[in-house]
Amino acid sequence: MRIAILTQYFEPEIGAPQVRYTNFINQLKENNCKIEVVTGMPNHPVGEIYNGYKGCFYKKEIQSNLVIHRVWLYASTGKSLKRLFSYLSFCITSIYGLLKIKKPQFLIVESPPLFIGITAICYSKIFNVPYIFNVADLWPDSILEMKMIKKGFFYLCLLWIEKYIYKNAKYVNAVTVGIKYKLINQKKVNPKKILFLPNGVDTDIFNPNKDKNDQILSKLGLQDKKIIIYAGTIGYAQNLDILLLASKQLESTHPDIVTIIIGDGPEKPRLLKLLKKESIRNVYFLESGTYQYVAKLMSLSWAGFVSLRDIELFYGARPSKLFPIMSSALPVILSAKGESADLIEKAKAGVISAPDDVDDLVRNIKYLYSLNDNTFGINGRNYVIKYLSWKKIVKEWLEELNKRNKDDK
Repeated sequence: MRIAILTQYFEPEIGAPQVRYTNFINQLKENNCKIEVVTGMPNHPVGEIYNGYKGCFYKKEIQSNLVIHRVWLYASTGKSLKRLFSYLSFCITSIYGLLKIKKPQFLIVESPPLFIGITAICYSKIFNVPYIFNVADLWPDSILEMKMIKKGFFYLCLLWIEKYIYKNAKYVNAVTVGIKYKLINQKKVNPKKILFLPNGVDTDIFNPNKDKNDQILSKLGLQDKKIIIYAGTIGYAQNLDILLLASKQLESTHPDIVTIIIGDGPEKPRLLKLLKKESIRNVYFLESGTYQYVAKLMSLSWAGFVSLRDIELFYGARPSKLFPIMSSALPVILSAKGESADLIEKAKAGVISAPDDVDDLVRNIKYLYSLNDNTFGINGRNYVIKYLSWKKIVKEWLEELNKRNKDDK
């Protein structure tokens, strides 16, 4: 099967969509699929095009038999109007990238942003290529909940665009059970169109094998510390303030617990100021690193942290950063409600705190500290191997896609 993927975000950028597509594509190739990618010049999460790509309108790359077509876009980050220009610019310039690919059997389109669906519709109608719209986050619902837009004419336009994109899609991928439910019951998407493609993890890269002679912790002076690690985008949705404030409370009572935050994002400068203002000395910010570097840090950590703000829309979210933690046999320290909490409870893989509640978070970390075994971590590792390895997820997804496509002919 020949598949093209249209996504604004892709490696070497660091982030959830980038990691998801790297693993997804690797498994598609394992199943004898021919893949091409159309994406933007790398710029996320710093909002500046990376060195080696500046000044280019179009660049073709071939990496491990994967053909990547990169096009210029207006680089920006955060919640400003400039971010909107970034989305819209890629919708336009990605047309050029699509013209460079060999005609695929399917075009997979990553959303958000929502607008890229218009580009997909144009390509689909002109070249008679069905598209699969991958919904990792429901727009415009999420940006309305996060107060990036207000109800009004623009919001109504987005609702119309959303409906039109779903109507013209051959299939719609749901990343979580919550999104699948809303697509069917709120967005009125035909259930026969819905495919389920949850986030997964590479259980070979993320594993519990610790290298006791590793130099990473030596350089940081953290050899004998219990490390809570957060790895991912540092944005508004994650509300990492609570992790910093909880760490401050633990500084005097549990001096051997430290926190590492690895990643980048629009909230990072503000959190660094908060760190200085509150004189928090047991939290370390590290720059974004490779997939393998993050996996190494995970294997050397004591627990992994994931959080989402107390916003109803996030109750149906299943953050992809949960699964590397579980695969590394670390207990999960979760601060969230909804599907992510249900999953951790079902897997018996960690402790769950009320979102945005610093005191509850501190209590749960202290409880985890009091335990004398790693049952939570072992449970999490077993769960992802059984249900959430990318190998299993993609194999089942391809089988369902082929079955649906055959039945629809």
